Amino acid sequence: MFTDNNPRAHEFLPENAFAYLVDGNADFRRRALNAIAQSIRLFIQNAGEGEEAENKTREAVNRFLDLMKARFLENPSPSYRIGGLIGLASAALALDDYLHEHADDFIKIALPYFYDQDATVRYYACESLYNIFKKARKGVVRCFPDIFDSICKICCDVDEDVKQTSQFINRLLRDIILEENPPVDMVIDLIAGRLCITNSCVRLLMRYTGVNVMAYLPKVYIGLFNMLIDSNKWVLAHEHEMFSRDVRGAAELCLAEFLTVFKKTYISKTGIVNEDLFRVILLNNQRNEYPIKKTNIIWVKELAYLQPQVIHFDGFPLFLKTVVISIADQNADVSTIAQEANKQLFLTAKEDKTVSKVEQITGELTEILENTGNQVVMVTILQWLTLLLELKPRIMNQTVPIVSKAVMTCFKQSDSELILEATLKAMTLVLELGNEHFELISQHLVELFKADEALLEERGNAIIINVCIQVGFEKFYKVTTECLMRDSDEDFLRRIVHTLNWTLMTSDDAIQLRQYLLTAEGDALGTQLQKCWESNLAAALALALWREKYELANELVQRISESNFGLEFWICTDRIVQLLDSHVFMKMRLHLLKPSLYPALLQALLGLSMILPQSETNLQLMRRLKISQLTQIGEQLAIMQKQ
Repeated sequence: MFTDNNPRAHEFLPENAFAYLVDGNADFRRRALNAIAQSIRLFIQNAGEGEEAENKTREAVNRFLDLMKARFLENPSPSYRIGGLIGLASAALALDDYLHEHADDFIKIALPYFYDQDATVRYYACESLYNIFKKARKGVVRCFPDIFDSICKICCDVDEDVKQTSQFINRLLRDIILEENPPVDMVIDLIAGRLCITNSCVRLLMRYTGVNVMAYLPKVYIGLFNMLIDSNKWVLAHEHEMFSRDVRGAAELCLAEFLTVFKKTYISKTGIVNEDLFRVILLNNQRNEYPIKKTNIIWVKELAYLQPQVIHFDGFPLFLKTVVISIADQNADVSTIAQEANKQLFLTAKEDKTVSKVEQITGELTEILENTGNQVVMVTILQWLTLLLELKPRIMNQTVPIVSKAVMTCFKQSDSELILEATLKAMTLVLELGNEHFELISQHLVELFKADEALLEERGNAIIINVCIQVGFEKFYKVTTECLMRDSDEDFLRRIVHTLNWTLMTSDDAIQLRQYLLTAEGDALGTQLQKCWESNLAAALALALWREKYELANELVQRISESNFGLEFWICTDRIVQLLDSHVFMKMRLHLLKPSLYPALLQALLGLSMILPQSETNLQLMRRLKISQLTQIGEQLAIMQKQ
């Protein structure tokens, strides 16, 4: 018996076995193990059967565990700790059916020695627990959380022998867990929390036909993706071979298998994807690491193909946002896959002729549109906005303020025919919601020109013409000048009036408006334009001359002569004078042949010639005026002859 007087004595541990366990000689240790096994079997045989026998055996096992822990496992000498570990394994095997009741105790006593400072002790801890696990399978399941933590750590042991041996335990552990009624929830939760260490159990669960792995994928999805940026390597035991694999490669393989299962599960396009899975895919879209971005966008593309219902998910606005943003990714492969995903989503919405969360989608897309310079992204968003305007006009009518502003910003890239066409189409659909929206569009266009001086100077003329073709020149000029008359920025007004006037006077598309301004019906609009043109006297003079308001033109020349303008104004005026020599002002030039009928015209142009610097343009004007003056002299002579 194990007593205070004889602390080494125990029914399971013959006297000589104590010394043999701590001996470094392998033969002596084998003798000790055999002695322990024989003693335990003999004890059980002599104990008999019944409740009293069970109590006696239970008490003996508890004393044995206390003895092994106190005299061996807690000893500072590695030899003693090794002896204690192999003694535990021998006892566990010998207890046979009686081990079930004590399995947890055996496991928990030996498990801490995975962390022993001595590598040899850790090695024997692996061997000991391997034998205990084989015999105490139900105990393994009960203690799985503690075992799993320890296995995860020892698989990365610095000692190669320990690391390799741990893989055999790892494999046995997986076999035990999957034998029958596996505790999948518990296992997945543990794996999900420790994916930075291992994922071999995940792949094994995937091969187990009794487990619906797709239901558990959300728990491990993020962790597996985190492993894609892990540069560590590990050693894996498979069958009877040992080989090295990097963590990233293992994660890629595992995710590839998951993706295959995902495709097979949803190939019919009728099943609904787990909401949690959709959420983690969406969450991963925010990652910037290339391996994660690329792999996740592949999942996004497959989700777009296999799950048509995704366009009705609550999270679809954010889902679409991340797809569109990925189109602008600097990595060509990520961008290409994102474009494929977007194409499928767009096709689904177009074919179904419906989409949910319209206002949220519009908000996300317009925000991107206002802040991107990527032409592919701009075209993509314009196509989506156009589709939404076609499918959901009533809902989109509520979003006109943000849509019109975002669409107008696309004119910054109007040098692209594709973008210009898409922008004009979206703008036209906005106007179809109600003509009253054009004032808002016009205001946004004015604000765009005001914020981007270069855009106004370089492409303002082309933009204005294209917008006018869509809405009509008369309407555009009427509404736009009303907006401008509420603006107080004189420098901006001078520049935009010059562009508007030049477009009006030179564009072949504006010929109907020019003719309209000469009619009685167009006089009100002409007066409105004339008032707005006050911000640029050179433009105002050109408009007055076109409208045949020659007295007004004469007044404007007088105002110009009394003002102190810089070089830019005179350059602009020089261009106006050149314009007077074009086919547009042919009728005005013919009026010069009738100076008696249009004396104010001759006076205005003579005054203009007098205040202009000497130049070839001015000389050409003077030549025209000389003809008019000669005509005037001829008229006077004719009158005198009649008298």
